Amino acid sequence: MAFWSTQTLKKRLPALIDPCDETKIKEASYELKIGSEIYISKDYHDNNSQHTKRFLANNEPFTIPPGQFAFLLTEECVSVPSDAIAFISMKASSKYKGLVNISGFHVDPGYKGKLL
Repeated sequence: MAFWSTQTLKKRLPALIDPCDETKIKEASYELKIGSEIYISKDYHDNNSQHTKRFLANNEPFTIPPGQFAFLLTEECVSVPSDAIAFISMKASSKYKGLVNISGFHVDPGYKGKLL
């Protein structure tokens, strides 16, 4: 199985991502957006800290405190064809700020829904 080119992704895109925005295609990849719901873990070094589940306004910024975990739900729903697999990666600019992806790095064939 080969990686898809930018052209293949553009051709198949409307059936893969909802809502679909062709301007989000960057070098044979698609930049997903953070959705309206996030969950940030409690800081166990701070007795006053609590788990935080938040609903965000459109483009509202948020902070993940150092050492904490966050579950971030995508805005888009993805549909991975049964004959393909999708890969998850973070932008280097986020990694350089100290954000690390510790969840799965792929989306299974046939998966449909938002990514967490």
